[in-house]
Amino acid sequence: MRGLTAFIFGALAAIAVAVLLPVSWVATHIASEDGYVSLSESMVQDAQFRDDLMAATADEIVARAALPSVTVEPMRTALTTAADALAASPRFVDAWAETQRQSHRAVFADPRDLSADMDASNRLAIDVAPLAQAVVDAATDRLPVRVDVPGQMLVTVGGSEQHTLIDQIRSSPDRALVLAALALGSAIIAVIAARRRWNCLAWLGVAAVVAAVVVRVVSHAVVPHLLDRSAAPSDLARSVQQLLADRAVASLDSWGLAVMIVGVVIAGVGWVASAAQNSFTRSA
Repeated sequence: MRGLTAFIFGALAAIAVAVLLPVSWVATHIASEDGYVSLSESMVQDAQFRDDLMAATADEIVARAALPSVTVEPMRTALTTAADALAASPRFVDAWAETQRQSHRAVFADPRDLSADMDASNRLAIDVAPLAQAVVDAATDRLPVRVDVPGQMLVTVGGSEQHTLIDQIRSSPDRALVLAALALGSAIIAVIAARRRWNCLAWLGVAAVVAAVVVRVVSHAVVPHLLDRSAAPSDLARSVQQLLADRAVASLDSWGLAVMIVGVVIAGVGWVASAAQNSFTRSA
């Protein structure tokens, strides 16, 4: 009976770890504002994405300015020139970081905490207002008319049908805590119930390695599938989705590797301690 109890709770701990790994990654890299900014900061190193982003920003400025038709092309030319210069300057990195902070707040904050002008309506979007302000500041001397940049300029990169996904991301920190408690509690019960506790600890380490491998295999298979099914309303949206997915998979892989290393260490400690215990018992 003790062996069966140890097996059941050991298996439960392994399953909890397999689910905990991606959920905790989402909580720290997507639900967390700082984590999201850190994850996405390197996206602007991609030249095509940078070009698409600045073009979309210039288009948003022109579209919202309600300009006379005669000034549209001069305005677009001035903004494009300024955007190209900004993209090559250190200011661009800071403007992009602030853009992602505002985007995160608009999309992932609790809707009850948002004012009407900050509600992204559960759409995946980029708030390009900080970039737009930086572009306008850089182009001020060349603009045919004065342009006032609003506090929020959302460029949609996903449809409103993704509101369920956004809700799941918002709840990921709480779920991660529950899963961590479940994994730890199940592992402790398994060790306590086992007749050979060091052996049980060793097998829990092996189970952690297996769980990390499963998460790695599944993430590499599932993420491309989700991208293929995701509707991208523009080239910029497709670039955002692809670049974020690539970075997400790479980051999750590094977390999985860390779990594998910890699992190997736990397994090694368990087997060495078990062997030492058996040797001591025989000699006694």
